[in-house]
Amino acid sequence: MKNYNLLNQHMVLTDGFEDQSPEDLQAQIPKIQDSLRTLTRIIDLYGMSYWPLFERLEAELAFRENLDERLNKWRQA
Repeated sequence: MKNYNLLNQHMVLTDGFEDQSPEDLQAQIPKIQDSLRTLTRIIDLYGMSYWPLFERLEAELAFRENLDERLNKWRQA
């Protein structure tokens, strides 16, 4: 079960990503991108009440997109 905590109005990533490999996390990128496109249409139609979910998905996407770069930085060190 995912655990979402609000701290100073910012989402904290505590969704159990520790149990997944970097490859598994990066494989989720297309699904998150599709979800962001869908959510954008929902926000356009129904308003900003869905904005917190949009921010959460953007944070999840950024985490996964930067993961390989961050790990490679230290693999080469």
